[in-house]
Amino acid sequence: MIASPNFPNEYDSNLNCLYTLKAPLGMKIRLTFTEFHVKKCCDFITVFDGLANPLQVAMNGEDIPSPVISPSNRMAIKFTTSVDHALVNGTKDTEPARWQAIYTFV
Repeated sequence: MIASPNFPNEYDSNLNCLYTLKAPLGMKIRLTFTEFHVKKCCDFITVFDGLANPLQVAMNGEDIPSPVISPSNRMAIKFTTSVDHALVNGTKDTEPARWQAIYTFV
C-alpha cells in the first residue's frame, strides 16, 4: 500500500514525492486507488512506467481513477503539491486532501 504523507490526515503543501515499485521479472504492476481526494487547484499525481514514460498524467480531483497497469515490472508514482490550499481557494474543504492506493503484481 502507498499513500499520501500524513494519511489518513491531510497532506501538506509544497511536496514533491516519488514512489517507486518493482515487481519480480516477468510480472506487471497494477495500481488501484482506494481513496482519492487530490486538490484540483494545484496538486496532481502522475504514474510512470518506470522508464519515465507517463501512463496517467496529472490525475487530481475527487473521482477515483481507473486502475493502472504497468507494461513492465516497474512503476513510479510522482505526487506534487503546490502552495497552501487555503490561500488558493480561501476556504477549507470538508474532505481532507489525501489519497491511498494498493498495488499488486499481475
